[in-house]
Amino acid sequence: MKWERLNNLADSNFSGYTSVKIKEEMEELDKKVRAENLIKSLEQTYFHLQKKHPDRDEHWLLANTWISRYGFSKQSIEEGKEWTKFVAYKDTLLFSILEPPKSIRGLALYAVYKELGEQHARYYASEIYRIMQPIKDITERGSVLEKYIRLNSRTWQENQEKDDSPYSLYYLFRGLEDYSLTDTTDPRYFDTHYFLGQVCKYQGKLDDAIDEFRKALKANPDHTAAHNDLGNAYGEQGKLDDAIREFKEALRLAPNLAVAHGNLGAAYRDQGKLDNGVRELKEALRLNPNDAAPHYNLGLTYKNQGKFDAAILEYKEALRIDPNHVATHNNLGNAYGEQGKLDDAIREFEEALRLDPNLAVAHGNLGNAYHAQGKLDNAINEYKEAIRLNPNLAMAHSNLGAAYRDQGKLDNGIRELKEALRLNPNLVDAYRNLGLAHQDQGKLDAAIAEFQKALKLNPDFTDAHMNLGIAYQMQGKLDAAIREYKEVLRLNPNDAAAHHNLGAAYASQRKVDAAMGEYKEALRLNPNDAETHFNLGLTYLNQGIFDATVSEFQEALRIDPNLVVVHYNMGITYRAQGKFKEAIECYQEFIRLAAPEHAPLVNKAENFIRELERRI
Repeated sequence: MKWERLNNLADSNFSGYTSVKIKEEMEELDKKVRAENLIKSLEQTYFHLQKKHPDRDEHWLLANTWISRYGFSKQSIEEGKEWTKFVAYKDTLLFSILEPPKSIRGLALYAVYKELGEQHARYYASEIYRIMQPIKDITERGSVLEKYIRLNSRTWQENQEKDDSPYSLYYLFRGLEDYSLTDTTDPRYFDTHYFLGQVCKYQGKLDDAIDEFRKALKANPDHTAAHNDLGNAYGEQGKLDDAIREFKEALRLAPNLAVAHGNLGAAYRDQGKLDNGVRELKEALRLNPNDAAPHYNLGLTYKNQGKFDAAILEYKEALRIDPNHVATHNNLGNAYGEQGKLDDAIREFEEALRLDPNLAVAHGNLGNAYHAQGKLDNAINEYKEAIRLNPNLAMAHSNLGAAYRDQGKLDNGIRELKEALRLNPNLVDAYRNLGLAHQDQGKLDAAIAEFQKALKLNPDFTDAHMNLGIAYQMQGKLDAAIREYKEVLRLNPNDAAAHHNLGAAYASQRKVDAAMGEYKEALRLNPNDAETHFNLGLTYLNQGIFDATVSEFQEALRIDPNLVVVHYNMGITYRAQGKFKEAIECYQEFIRLAAPEHAPLVNKAENFIRELERRI
């Protein structure tokens, strides 16, 4: 069974990389209120000016709205009125080519971004994109001047005379004649491109975001945040070399930028360079110990290293800082699941779902935990809910198929597994589970074909090698089975089950010493495996070493009292030793515990009892 890591948050942002840490729920509400108050303030000012000056055009109204908000800042007072006026007209220029009320709405949303930051602006990402798209179309067609004059003829006419001021609006308006956002080297356009890049990123339009961030950086090559955000966009696309290049450039410009160290660490992790990832994430935490994101990403990195205790500590620290981070709860549940701490895993998945009931992958992971507990009905319900929320979640179909198989509903299981492979033809677990379902149907050739497909995709998939060996052994192809078990042990010399199965294959070939050697190694690795004790006992029995046989059978029953065939074979052993009373007791216990499939052996045991009773 596969524990699936959550890669994407509900807002579709790549979870590995961050611009700022996610805030708690009340802080998020505060952001929305602050943004709404800013928008309302600017819109009220605009409509007041419009009513008071009905003869003024859009650009004048927008610029004076801007001045009313920012004209009395410290910088404006220091720089003077001409500078303030120039900046106001410059910053409102693009919005002045929109019809009202879109013009003031666009400006107000831009003010949210400029004044409060991108985390506030993301609430309006869809609306901003709709407003900015026509601006982008007009500028790329080179028709800004025509549109501007139609809406702002008075402002245009008022600024056609040259003057000697360094902040003359004459030069700003002369620039309209060739104004185009395709001219990416003009520093005037940096804010527009960077703003558009942020909007496109929130919309999930990563190609457009990358294009805008690159244009912004042509206008201002040393803008640290733009390099970091361009790296984020590349990271979301899986272009890790490009992402790493941008994060490194951000760090060249600002070596102590904690978020860039964290993002670089996440990118290294996704490249498989785990030690580099740990180094960068630890540096991010040294610079900013109270940022949850590096703790979260460090947990993911430790998880990939198989260091689950360390991963759990990092996830817990992330949750101490940010208790409502859904992905951290989900991945903490995954880590607990890997350790077999299923109740803890379920608690974390349930908390993730309390925070986000529609998170399909968390339903899938909760299903995995129930599945591992043997609660198949609960597991199936969770897998179905995951699929309802996201019908294309291939792993949920695969795990649902495995659960149906465990219920004996093989047709349902095969249907779901085939759907999983339709959605993701590279899902090795689904090929393995489909092979197991065919094996349960007795279709060994079909099972072998599926196991081989899994191994073609992942030659080091030990479970598929093991299952292929079992299928070959069921066909009596012992050499082929032995080859697969040896491959498992090459990949993992400490796999007790592989040693056990290899011993069983050797026993079938009557290679007794080799079989005993493998059984003993399996028990060294896992002393509490009842079946291995039983099979080692059978090997001793076939050699006539009865005391060792009895010892192994007794240990098997101590571990698993329900392993009923041991009682039957214990009877055989005592019978061979001449201990007829003990043999009768073992046969009687076998008959008492036997299942319907043991009927042939029950008949033999009854015959042996009658025979032994005559001999006592």
